[in-house]
Amino acid sequence: MEADDNSCTLHTADRRYIVFSSLAAMEERLASPHLVRIHRSYLVDLRRVTSLRERAVQVGEQLLPVGRTHRRELVRRWKVR
Repeated sequence: MEADDNSCTLHTADRRYIVFSSLAAMEERLASPHLVRIHRSYLVDLRRVTSLRERAVQVGEQLLPVGRTHRRELVRRWKVR
């Protein structure tokens, strides 16, 4: 899920959906143990992450940035998945 101003784009395997809500509100509303915030603009499903790098995660073909403030929680959650 990617934030853009006052909307979020939810990326699925075959479609994209635009939701008019903040990323924080979507994170709270979905409240899934599989979702983790990796950047102020990105929320990902750990089941879809194919590799973890120093400053990025790979989700399929996409390489998404990992913010410094979110790195520790991402690594912790990655290890227990």
